[in-house]
Amino acid sequence: MMDRNAYQDYESKKNVAKGPATSRFSVMFHGLQSLLRSSASKPKKSQILAGDTPQKPRYRARSTGSLSILRSRSSLPGINYVKSHSMVKSLDSAGDFEKQYGISDTILGKGSSGSVFECTHLESGTKFAVKVLHKQRQCPLESPAAAAFNESAILKSLSHQNLLSLHDLFEDDVHIFIVTPLYSGGDLMTALSELGSFSEEAAIMITHQILLAISYCHKKGVVHRDIKPENVVLKSPGSLRIVVIDFGFAKQASRVEGREQQWLRTLVGSPSYIAPEIIQKKAYSEKCDAWSIGVVFYTLLCQYNPFRGNSVPDIYQSILSEELAFPGGEWSGISGSVKHFISSLLCKNPQNRLHVCRALSTLWLTCKPTLFNFLTSEDSIAT
Repeated sequence: MMDRNAYQDYESKKNVAKGPATSRFSVMFHGLQSLLRSSASKPKKSQILAGDTPQKPRYRARSTGSLSILRSRSSLPGINYVKSHSMVKSLDSAGDFEKQYGISDTILGKGSSGSVFECTHLESGTKFAVKVLHKQRQCPLESPAAAAFNESAILKSLSHQNLLSLHDLFEDDVHIFIVTPLYSGGDLMTALSELGSFSEEAAIMITHQILLAISYCHKKGVVHRDIKPENVVLKSPGSLRIVVIDFGFAKQASRVEGREQQWLRTLVGSPSYIAPEIIQKKAYSEKCDAWSIGVVFYTLLCQYNPFRGNSVPDIYQSILSEELAFPGGEWSGISGSVKHFISSLLCKNPQNRLHVCRALSTLWLTCKPTLFNFLTSEDSIAT
């Protein structure tokens, strides 16, 4: 007969061999526990003042079409899902958006995956912007819930003065709400339509900030994929300080600007600003953002796109076949160095196109006096 010590040793070995329960829910539950432990932090003072004391989340299994805090890390590879207490609370509080914010009827804009409205925090009176996504609406890349989670996770991973930041995130049975800071200066397309083309100096200052923002994104492994004047906003009226917005098409790659590069394949972007390799349905890299920035820089200086057409197929054909040109009197006053810089961004062959990080240093060396004066003085729009 087995003695007590031998029996305990036998039971211990049997349990080790058997291992813990491996149901899908238990894996997700224990994964979430470790994730929350690794990202736990003290609440911000502003949260405490607003009564936003962190609460223990109510664990629940993921349901189809729901933006749940139990989404598996592996479902969107490469993104670090670091959730603050405020994000966990928001995701776990269905319908809580209307208790904390009042939303206006005025549409500030329509992004790649939803409409943006102005909203007001009811307790503090602070105004924000909120992107509202309908869960049943067709999204170009994935389900609305997955798209919202992807966008919010990317925004949460970024922190740069020229990039949109995530303030809060909510969901209810019908909608998903992404709350971000509100900028009052309007987007670059509106500025172009109201003020006309920008001066060379102003266009250089704006492009430099876009390059700063996207260079930071690339170093963090994020490719924007939808850079255009509508997605660049001025922080305040009359200012040249900008913020790049709308990460609805953004993609987290394993690594960019290096040898271990993850090639992208999805056909996304805005027709006039899309890179040739995307149109050709080839595997592409972060250099697609460099092409888009080149188109934006060109447009700021002359108020029209370098490649045009009466339809999307015509625009695509122009991008693929027409040579870059600087026609008209509006280009006679633009320096040769700026034209050369734009040409280096608008190379149809991505292998010959400048990386965004390289373009940033090139623009600084080319236009150092202009940029130095901008960085050390008050800024205003000069057209």
